[in-house]
This record gives sequence, C-alpha cells and structure tokens, in this order.
Amino acid sequence: MDLRISELIKNGEIVRRPDVERLLQLSYASAQRHLANLVERELILFEGAPKTGKYVLTRKGEKFLASLKKKRDHR
Repeated sequence: MDLRISELIKNGEIVRRPDVERLLQLSYASAQRHLANLVERELILFEGAPKTGKYVLTRKGEKFLASLKKKRDHR
C-alpha cells in the first residue's frame, strides 16, 4: 500500500490525506498510518500549512521508486 501511495503522490494524484482515503478506499486511521509510515521512512514529507499543505516525495522517495521500477523492468 505504501508503494501505491508513493506512486500516486509522484503522479500528482494524491496531495492530502483525504485523497488517500478516497482513491484507495481506506479509513481515516489506515490512511493516516500509511502516510505516517512513509514520512517516518523519509520517503514523503508534508509541505505547507495543515489546511492547505500537501504531501510530496523526497529525493529518497524518488530514488526508492526508481529502484523498484528498475527491478520490475528486469523481470
């Protein structure tokens, strides 16, 4: 699930927790837990004010997604 969220953030489809809930059909608690996990792993971060801010990929997150893409391409 964390990978899917990261990919959606990269594609600009998710920028806030309610987007995660709606697009992935998750509860508030599940969406919050997955986002917190990604933040803790430093793959995403929240930029801006609580009401208007958004989640973005970090460089570490971009590298992580790129490495997974390479692994998929080699299969």
